[in-house]
Amino acid sequence: MRGKNKERKRNVSSKRKAAALGMLALMLLAGASLEESQSYFTAYVEAEGRKSVELGTRTEIREEYEEGEKIVRIKNTGKTGCFVRVKAFAGSLVGLSYSGESWEEGEGGWWYYQKPLFPEEETAPLRIALKIPEKEEGLPEVLEVVVVEEHTPLQYQDGEPYGDWSLKKLLADGKEEPEKAGEEGRKEGEAGA
Repeated sequence: MRGKNKERKRNVSSKRKAAALGMLALMLLAGASLEESQSYFTAYVEAEGRKSVELGTRTEIREEYEEGEKIVRIKNTGKTGCFVRVKAFAGSLVGLSYSGESWEEGEGGWWYYQKPLFPEEETAPLRIALKIPEKEEGLPEVLEVVVVEEHTPLQYQDGEPYGDWSLKKLLADGKEEPEKAGEEGRKEGEAGA
């Protein structure tokens, strides 16, 4: 009888060892996948309270008219730096000439401010002189000069800021704004001669 008891104990002992090894294998397998599942659950966080976050840049155009010149300044009213450019329209009978410190003519009639514009800073004035022909037929009594301003956020390459004019603007519905005719990407400092 003793032989049978020993044999039973060996069988129970073998079964226990196999069960323990099986449990250990399951624990190791579960532990290995636990890290992945933990990273999944820790990637999503909830927060309470209110804090407004402004993403993007904002600018404000300031225009004055003084003795045959329109004087334009751009102020960065946003929370991040940007580069700005300006273009004016006045009809086919009126010529425009531009001048201003740190302003440089680029492609498509755009005038680029060559310095980065940080929050609350304002550009040097860009003077747009009107060349009005005398006694021209069809010239209206009141001339309107429309000034268009665009800005792009500061980008950095090798520690130097530049403006990437090829960035597409996302509309509120998440779709890209259609490209405007005649606009091409331009980095700061690459104005045509």
